[in-house]
Amino acid sequence: MEMESAHRDDDLSPEAARMLREMALRGREEGVEPDLSDEQLRSNDQLQQDEMLALEAIFGDKICIFGEKAGPRSFQIQVHCEIPDGISVSVEPFQGVDDDDPKSQFLENFSVEHLAPLSLTCLMPP
Repeated sequence: MEMESAHRDDDLSPEAARMLREMALRGREEGVEPDLSDEQLRSNDQLQQDEMLALEAIFGDKICIFGEKAGPRSFQIQVHCEIPDGISVSVEPFQGVDDDDPKSQFLENFSVEHLAPLSLTCLMPP
């Protein structure tokens, strides 16, 4: 059963494509690919298709699914973090940077109102 998706391989950014190629090659070099029977591979494929459908239902147009027809299945999720009222962040200076400076003994506090979107790229196992 072939899974239909509105998201295509050509939606993949060059950076994400490079990372996915490196992850797949690293897995092969490290011998990570298990020796699975055809039945187990079909079962895994069906489970991954089901998981992709669930992820599409959750993330909608914020998920792009790649490698559905050839090669390992992979996906990328764009996560936009909204901070309606902002958050206060406290940062402690690095220990040992300037322990003699009295200003380095205090926490730095600042407010964060916007975060850049996160892009999570995942490669599914066989």
